[in-house]
Amino acid sequence: MRYFKTYWSNPSSPANNVWFKCDPVPLSLGIRVEPSVDQYGLKGGSICLAVAEPEILKGLQWKTGSDVIVSDKEISPKYKEKVDYNSVNHSLCIKNLLNTDSRIYMGSAINQRDWTDSTTTYRLKVLDHVPKPVMDVTSLFNTSVGLCDVTVNCSIKDGWMLSVCGGGQCTRSQQLLSLSGVNIIISNGNGTIQCTGSNHVSTQTISQPMEDICIGEKDGKASALSVRTIVANTVRSVFVYVGLAGTIMAIIKVKRWISSKEVDSTQEVIVDTSVNDSAEVRPEPLGPPEVETLYRNMQKPGQQQ
Repeated sequence: MRYFKTYWSNPSSPANNVWFKCDPVPLSLGIRVEPSVDQYGLKGGSICLAVAEPEILKGLQWKTGSDVIVSDKEISPKYKEKVDYNSVNHSLCIKNLLNTDSRIYMGSAINQRDWTDSTTTYRLKVLDHVPKPVMDVTSLFNTSVGLCDVTVNCSIKDGWMLSVCGGGQCTRSQQLLSLSGVNIIISNGNGTIQCTGSNHVSTQTISQPMEDICIGEKDGKASALSVRTIVANTVRSVFVYVGLAGTIMAIIKVKRWISSKEVDSTQEVIVDTSVNDSAEVRPEPLGPPEVETLYRNMQKPGQQQ
């Protein structure tokens, strides 16, 4: 028999000295407790927990805290709407998971052969669905040979990651770890940048082609499709500019020709008017018959009769 003494506020006070009598406790009681297993469930979904079944099952019990959920294949009235129990494999399925369901669950099975208790412990964590990532991509370097480096900022909830991508790979520059347990990965493959956010129950990915940011790149070589696109656009632009310049020159020439015609017509009108005016002012000369008649009618002085 062993005695243990404990005390509260004042160890020296006899009134506070309390003695307990305890029987010796063996170090092993035939109970085998397995290490706890982390389990993750999606909010609103369901999850099933299994128990290690002994050779000959004597009894089984599922517990959480001080609550007994299942005992001897019977579900507690408190959990009838919350769980399903499989009497064949003795698994416990928790339905319509809520944040309040994040707790420790223990499944204990008694082996009738040696009356040992085997306990499986689960640490359940209910997680939300990962929201869609937000990706901001900015071109850093772009040349006519098709090389392209870009900065990628991928953010999800309270976490973000900044990487530099180019040459088919991405190098992490800075990162703020998410407190909500969301893991962020930025990758670059086949000319596409991907931002992926994931936790233990869901994954969300968004992507953007490199050719939408700068010249597409694959295996360190410029994308032929992107080069052809740029050349075609350049040729079309040259044709447009040449056609526009030719049209403008033609319009200028037509205007000049019309202006010269108007000047010539004005000069002809002025010349014709001057000639007509001169013809009207000039007197007509006397003809010879009129002069001769006038001379005949005139007589010398002294010859009048």
